[in-house]
Amino acid sequence: MAFASYIIWFSIAILSFLLGLTPVPLFVLAGFISGIIVCNISIYAIIRTGFNKRFKDPSLTLLQMIVATFWSMVFLYYSDSSRSTVLLLYLVVFVFGLFRLKVREFLFLSLFAVVNYAAVIFLLYLNHPQAIDIKTDVLNIVILATVLPWFSLVGGYITKLRTKVSHALSTIEQMTDNIQDVIFVLDMNLNYIYVSPSVKILRGYEPEEVLKQALFDALTPSSADLAMTTLSEFMELEKAGLKDSTFQTLQLEIRRKDGTTVWTETKVSFIRDKNQRPVRILGVMRDITERKKIEQKLFDEEQRFRAFVDNSSDIIVLLNLEGVITYINPAVERVLGFKPQERIGAKGFELVHPDDMKFLADSFNALTRDTNSPVIKGEMHLRNKDGNWLALEAVGSNLVKNNVVESVIVNYRDITERKRAEEKLQQTLDSLKKAVGTTIQVLVSALESRDPYTAGHQARSANLACAIAAELGLAQDKIEGIRLAGAIHDIGKLSIPSEILAKPTKLTNLEFSLIKEHSICGYEMLKHVESPWPLAEIVYQHHERMNGTGYPRNLKENEIILEASIMAVADVVEAMASHRPYRASLGTEAALEEIEKNRGILYNPAVVDACLRLFREKNYQLS
Repeated sequence: MAFASYIIWFSIAILSFLLGLTPVPLFVLAGFISGIIVCNISIYAIIRTGFNKRFKDPSLTLLQMIVATFWSMVFLYYSDSSRSTVLLLYLVVFVFGLFRLKVREFLFLSLFAVVNYAAVIFLLYLNHPQAIDIKTDVLNIVILATVLPWFSLVGGYITKLRTKVSHALSTIEQMTDNIQDVIFVLDMNLNYIYVSPSVKILRGYEPEEVLKQALFDALTPSSADLAMTTLSEFMELEKAGLKDSTFQTLQLEIRRKDGTTVWTETKVSFIRDKNQRPVRILGVMRDITERKKIEQKLFDEEQRFRAFVDNSSDIIVLLNLEGVITYINPAVERVLGFKPQERIGAKGFELVHPDDMKFLADSFNALTRDTNSPVIKGEMHLRNKDGNWLALEAVGSNLVKNNVVESVIVNYRDITERKRAEEKLQQTLDSLKKAVGTTIQVLVSALESRDPYTAGHQARSANLACAIAAELGLAQDKIEGIRLAGAIHDIGKLSIPSEILAKPTKLTNLEFSLIKEHSICGYEMLKHVESPWPLAEIVYQHHERMNGTGYPRNLKENEIILEASIMAVADVVEAMASHRPYRASLGTEAALEEIEKNRGILYNPAVVDACLRLFREKNYQLS
C-alpha cells in the first residue's frame, strides 16, 4: 500500500512540475524523487535480510508511510497556492494505510503529519511569509488534526476486520486441508469447482487433477447410474419446491488413480443464495471400505445362518408378540404339508390340538412377559394339511433386545415315529433331546447375547446416575429423565456387530472406532423422539470429557450438559466395577480412584464429589 502511495506522489510531483504548479527547483524535485527511491531501497534491503522480522510489523508499513509523509511535506513546502490541493491528495494517499496499520500506528502517523505540516508553515513564515495564507493554513492544520485521527479509528477497525477475516479463512483452509473426509463443491452443471487436498489420500489424485475430471468418470458403472438417478431426483424435488430432505446420502464405489476402487459414503446438499435458490452442490465423501467389508462379512454370516435354518429338518417358527407367524422355514412343508407362504401371517396356535392349547398359551405368556424366562420344552400335537394329528417336540425361547422381548422362536421336531417306538428308542430319544436342546440353546445365545457383559450394565448405571443426581439435589423431574436416559444410554450398540461387542480380547483400533460410533448411532435413533428431557443429547454426550478428549464431538466443560456429566461418571464407575469380556472386574475402589484422580480433568468435579460421598459415606452398592 505504501508503495502505491509513492507511485502516486511521483506522478503528482512530476505533473505539478511540468504544469508549473509549483516553484520547486529541478534539483529539489530530483532530490525528492531520489530520496524516496533511496528510502525504499533501504526498506527493501531490511526486508530481504530478514531484519524486519524483529519488528512487530514485519511489513514495515508504518515506516514506509512515515517516509511518504515526510517527503510529501517537503513537496508541500514548495507548493505555494496549490498547498491545499496537494494536502487533499495527501489525505487520499493516507487512506492506503487503512488496510495495514493498527490504531496506535495511525494515531502516531497522524501526529507526525500534523507536526510536519505545522513545521512547513513555520518555515514558510520565516523564509517566505508572502506564501502564507493564515486562515487557509490554520484551517488545513485543523483539518489534519481532526480528519487524520478519524481516519485512524476507521483504519484500525478495518485492520481488525481484515485480520479476523484472514484468520477465519486460514482456519477454514486448515480444516479442509487436514480433514480426512473429501469435501468438494460442484456447480449446477455438476462440474468441480473445489475439492479438498484429502482427495490425494482417498483417490491418489492431486486436487488440480480432479478439477479437470468429469464427476461420473470417477464412478464405477453401477455407482454412476445410482448417482445420476439420485441427483436427478434430488434436483426434480428442488424444482417442484419439495425441500423435505436437506441432503442425500449415497454409497458409491470410486475409482482410484492406481486402478483399484474404494467404497465411500457421500453426502450431498445444496448451497443456497440469500433467496434460498440452489447455486452450488456441496459434497462430503468418506471412506467406508472397511465398513463395507465388515457389512459383507456380516451378510455372508447371515446368509450361512439362513441357509442352516432353511435346510434344517426341524420346523423353526418365529412369532411376534401377538402370536402371529412372521417366519417359518421350508421344513413345514415336509412335516405338515403346508408351504411356508401359507403359514406366514397366520396365527401360530390354530393347528394345535385342544388338549395342548393351555400348555402352549401358558408357555407363550411366560416367554413374552419375562425377559429372563428359561427355555421351555414340551410335546404337543399339530394337525397337518391332511387333517391328521402329528406328535411333535417343541422347544421355545424368547428373543430379547434392549431388555425387551421382541419375539418368540419355537423349534418343532416331528416325533410321531419315535413315539410309536418310544420304548425301544428311549435312549436314542434322550440323546436327540439333548442334541436339540444344545442346538437351540446355541442359536438362542447367538441371537440374544450380542454383548453378554451388559446384561445389567445399563440398569446399574441408571440407578447410580439417579443416586448421584439426588445427591446433587436435582429436581425429581430431572432425575426421572436421567433414569430413562441411563436405561438406554448404550442403545447405539445395536448397530455394532456382535462379534466386536463380545470379543474376549483387546479391540483393534478399527474395532474400537466402531464401538465409539455407538454414541452417534444412539443419538440418531433418539433425536426425533418427543420428550421433555434431553434424552438424545445425554446419550450423545455420555462419553465426552471435561478437557475435550472424549468423543464423538470433543466437547469441553460447560459444553457438556449436567445430565451427561452425571451419566459419564456413573457409566465409568459401573463399567470398571463390572466384568468385561476381555477382563475381570477391576473393583469398585479402583473405579472410585479413577474418577477421583481425574476430577476436574475428565469428569465434572461436583458430580465426582457426589459419587464419592455415596460410596464412602453412605455405603452405596451397585445394584
